Amino acid sequence: SPLLRRQSKASQLLSQNRSSNMSVSLSQILDRKMRLDSVLPSASQKSHRPLGEQPARVTASASSRSLSRKGSCPGLLEMSQTLNASSRNASTSSRAACSPISEAAAAARSASKSGGSAHRRKRKSRSASTSSGAGRLSRSNSLSDGGDRFIPSRHPDAIEATKQALSSASSTPDKSLNGSLNASGGGGNMKRVYTQALADVLTNGIIQGEQGRILTYTSGAPQPSAPAYLTSASTKTAPRPRKVPTSAERTLDAPNLVNDYYLNLLDWSSENVLACALGESVYLWNGGDGSITHLVDLANFDNAHGFVACVKWAPVSNYLAVSDNLGDVYLFDVNTQRAVRRMRPTSDIGRVSALSWREHLLSSGSRWGQLRHADVRQSSWLVGSAQFHTQEVCGLAWSPDGHHLASGGNDNLVAVWGFDVAAEAPLHVMTHHQSAVKSLAWCPWKQNLLATGGGSICKHMRFWNARTGAHVASVDTGSQVSGIVWNEEYRELVTSHGYSEHQLTLWKYPELSKVADLLGHSDRVLCLVGSPDGERVASASSDETLRIWRCFELDAKRAAKKKRAAAAQREDRTYSLAALR
Repeated sequence: SPLLRRQSKASQLLSQNRSSNMSVSLSQILDRKMRLDSVLPSASQKSHRPLGEQPARVTASASSRSLSRKGSCPGLLEMSQTLNASSRNASTSSRAACSPISEAAAAARSASKSGGSAHRRKRKSRSASTSSGAGRLSRSNSLSDGGDRFIPSRHPDAIEATKQALSSASSTPDKSLNGSLNASGGGGNMKRVYTQALADVLTNGIIQGEQGRILTYTSGAPQPSAPAYLTSASTKTAPRPRKVPTSAERTLDAPNLVNDYYLNLLDWSSENVLACALGESVYLWNGGDGSITHLVDLANFDNAHGFVACVKWAPVSNYLAVSDNLGDVYLFDVNTQRAVRRMRPTSDIGRVSALSWREHLLSSGSRWGQLRHADVRQSSWLVGSAQFHTQEVCGLAWSPDGHHLASGGNDNLVAVWGFDVAAEAPLHVMTHHQSAVKSLAWCPWKQNLLATGGGSICKHMRFWNARTGAHVASVDTGSQVSGIVWNEEYRELVTSHGYSEHQLTLWKYPELSKVADLLGHSDRVLCLVGSPDGERVASASSDETLRIWRCFELDAKRAAKKKRAAAAQREDRTYSLAALR
């Protein structure tokens, strides 16, 4: 009908006007772009063309052909085709109004077409030669699946795109594109959209807008198969808690054991022989073969006899010092089972309940608070004495290096003495305990660290710096402390207790946290000593039992190493007592 024909004609005119306007705008943009390329020619094109030859420009038509050859996405191909159609319409509709630069652009496009066909022929010949030699070079197609992720790849068309990206990044918008876009009324948003579209078409997607990279890797790193294993930065595992046997390894009968907290009736030699005083007698238990030997009975040794108050092994190990409740001190040779020395005081000093060795020097503490030092090699054995404690000395211990002597008494005091045995006053006096101090033990890996334990009222174990006399730490054990033994291998210590649990307790140092309680005694524990290998402790209780606890077990390799070290230490400390007079 006439009405439909008029509407169709109007729509055709409207579409022609829109196409003409877009073509004019796009032709102006392409002209500006080619003018910029003529001002900043590509360095690679300068180096390869003959003198006087005009540089071939990358046009939208050439880019669209490259897109179609390489199988790019359909959106980019349609955009390039639209740009080509718009350019052709603009050139035919406004040929008279175009500047000479438009004619140069048309010449450049024709040159790029001829160059593109030649380039296609070259690539076709190269691909044919590569396919013919595929049997000889099996690794030539290794990059067909994406290439090596560690070696960057660069497309041949990226040279011009790189130059364009660098020049556009270094120039201002007004210099790169003059007022043609602003005159079109598109504004800044249209400028960005057009720049992005032009970059996608010209670079074939090699540089993605302003965020693209000049050199890109063809493929990323492979994803880990098990990312859960990468969450931890350390391969160390948490240490497993040590399993401590809470029952005794062996139990021995100890009849007639004197039930007295202030006495020291148990000691373990470096030759693995345990000495125990039972009333008037001294028995030896061999930890190696389990044999028991009766060493002495004071009733048969002297008419004026009493009970044994203390036993202490000499560092030589075959000599045992035994004291009684009358103040006498005997020195026995366990190999011959004979007493080689008897040291009797000239005055009444009461019973001797504490003994300690420093090589050939034997120190003793008596009931009336007196300290005596005897050189067992000499007939005039007394070489020093001091009267400091006001009540019975029940604890005595020389430090491993022999520089300090610690004494504890029933007067609740701890005294630290120096090397000089002729001194009459101690270096330091500690007054923190509130009851008798019997338990004294020096740390084997810290020379100046001393541990002390209080009686039934105090119930505290305290730690001291013997060099300065400073109080280091303390812990409330909850009951009377009758013995302390350090263990260097595990950095722990074990304590024996009286009322009310009658247990042995393992402590971690320096945390002073409880590791375990060893239960088994039915009455208070009176004495506690450690074995020479450091694996076991022996406890004597008023329930007339002697129990062996393996609370610091070592593996075979570490035990052998410790045994060799102990043997070497015994050789260094060996001295002769054969010259006794």
